[in-house]
Amino acid sequence: YVENAAPPTRLDVYQQIMAHIKSNQCDPKLSNDAEAIRTLNELVLGGRVEMPATLLDDVPKQKIPTSQASPEYKSPLPPHELYHTFPPPQDGHDDASDSIRLVLDGVLKNAAASSRGVAVPTVSDIGQSGTSIHVHVNITNPIAWPREAVTQRGDIEATSSLLSVIFGWICFDRVIGCHFNMPNVWRDRSFAPMYVTGPEFSWNEVSWRHGRSTLKPEQVKHVKLNNLQAWFEHVHSCLKFTRGEEKKEQDPNSLFEVVFDNEVLINTISRWNSLNLLSLKQYGTIEFRRMHATLDSDFVSAWTWFCVGFVEKFSQASMFDRYLYPFVGRATSMEAGLQRLANAQNNATIEDLYEIMCNEDDPSMPPSAFDKLICNRY
Repeated sequence: YVENAAPPTRLDVYQQIMAHIKSNQCDPKLSNDAEAIRTLNELVLGGRVEMPATLLDDVPKQKIPTSQASPEYKSPLPPHELYHTFPPPQDGHDDASDSIRLVLDGVLKNAAASSRGVAVPTVSDIGQSGTSIHVHVNITNPIAWPREAVTQRGDIEATSSLLSVIFGWICFDRVIGCHFNMPNVWRDRSFAPMYVTGPEFSWNEVSWRHGRSTLKPEQVKHVKLNNLQAWFEHVHSCLKFTRGEEKKEQDPNSLFEVVFDNEVLINTISRWNSLNLLSLKQYGTIEFRRMHATLDSDFVSAWTWFCVGFVEKFSQASMFDRYLYPFVGRATSMEAGLQRLANAQNNATIEDLYEIMCNEDDPSMPPSAFDKLICNRY
């Protein structure tokens, strides 16, 4: 279904304004001004900025939003959500991939089924993502897939499994970005990379100035955005209390609720990361934001396979020795754990990721889907 496409949509507004410009009711200076028309195209059809009220002065009086609508195409909510089949089929085709293909190829790209195109550019006015793909994978919602597994997990198991997923993602975040994403979104502000060394760049940095605006070390601890170090310190302190290393008053909340406290998340890493944890409170999911937009149904399906398969694989207890205990183990200090996580991120490779995700003995996604993500990038 479609959400946030408040009528009239951007395309409706654009058509109305252009029709009015071409009519005799419009100021001739505007209708003959190529620069003004170009600005109109950028603002209405996809600029990230609001449409100035002055631009709408000559438009017939009616209810027109001064900011752009933002249509979102979403899969149905649980219990009718899309979910992939496990173990993964060799060709990657299942009901979820067929549904994705139907929406993209059968509706959005089909002139016979859709009377108007998708007026959303893939590149914004600052050179980053104009649109993107967000995939929610269920963690705690008992009415969403995998329903039985969610309700049967204990508190410590659920906490450990999700931490393993998050640390695994942090380790491979840069590898995933470099090999799967278009270069202009490697440091996109709406799904920023989760650098272990801290929020190294300014949030409003444009894509053609990547790396030029940086934060000084003394500024990092005060940042409430992309501050992975601050959140890691919180996690480590929570686990110290559960191990009895320090005394603490009885907390009525579960370990999972304490570790993934919503207010802490807001004040440390927030939501504008490649992996958003704030959706845990609202939907019971984690949101994979790290992907540029495309209408290639096979690529979209491959990316959803990767996101679901990543959670499926890294949440397993067999992954804890590599992606949990080295960072927050009993004998690991906060500083040592953070340094190990930074080293793991710096040394991660696409070959390691492929071996984990597409291992012949226990694959969590079809190898053909992994290959599609890489081939489409190049």
